[in-house]
Amino acid sequence: MMYAKGTAWTAPPGSRGYPMVIAHRGGSDLAPENTLAAFRNALDLGADAIELDVRLTRDRRLAVFHDRRLERTTMGSGVIGTFTMEELKRLDAGSWYGPEYAGEGVPSLEEVFEALPEDFPIYVEMKARGPNGLSLASAVAGVIRRYDRWESSMVASFNPISIIYLRLAHSRIVRGYIWSHKHVLPLRARWLEPLAAPRWLAPDRGTLTPRLLARAHAQGKLVAAWDMDGGPDMDSMSRMVLDAVITDRPDIMVAQRHGLVRERSRGPGGQPLR
Repeated sequence: MMYAKGTAWTAPPGSRGYPMVIAHRGGSDLAPENTLAAFRNALDLGADAIELDVRLTRDRRLAVFHDRRLERTTMGSGVIGTFTMEELKRLDAGSWYGPEYAGEGVPSLEEVFEALPEDFPIYVEMKARGPNGLSLASAVAGVIRRYDRWESSMVASFNPISIIYLRLAHSRIVRGYIWSHKHVLPLRARWLEPLAAPRWLAPDRGTLTPRLLARAHAQGKLVAAWDMDGGPDMDSMSRMVLDAVITDRPDIMVAQRHGLVRERSRGPGGQPLR
């Protein structure tokens, strides 16, 4: 891993030799997204962290799930917030991806924390809309506290209100602010960023620029870019001094990094440096 134990989310900006490789939804091109199978696969591949999404269930539990509705990635139907966690666990969340994943379930955030090493970095994205953001932020903070995942967790959202609430109520948790070039101006321009006071910024490829990266680092913030698959390779991103890349193909990014490490460890004549 490219960070000292316990400092994955708090290392100084621009201090890594290569960007952290964060497996988006566990590496959604390689296994059914947001499942324990995907997260374990990312760990085995050598990803530095995983990213996952959480939504509140009807009984106020935290389901690891991206969409508002169940149809795309499970055999169920309906809005996820109308189901209890126990009901969601009965659904098959793996067969849509491949028969070898039949029976893979919808995990809770607690199950993910229990399944992965306690110091393995986890990027928790809150899927918060409207007033739901307050309840969701409170639930996430409660689980982090119960599992003592203060150092290995980073919590982010497209919803700045939920991040502001997290800062006011649970300031110890490392926060991230996500946006896209497709968002309306107040979100895209990050008007509420000063109130959220994030440690991490998470722009998409459409808004990531050298100027943004340099300004973020000057302000003491780190940058984790997303939607980067098919864009700059690991060499380009390391030369940009990008702090992290969120990718659906952690296998490719990890392999590219290994290649760069080998290449840069050799001298001009191809001999290993001593």
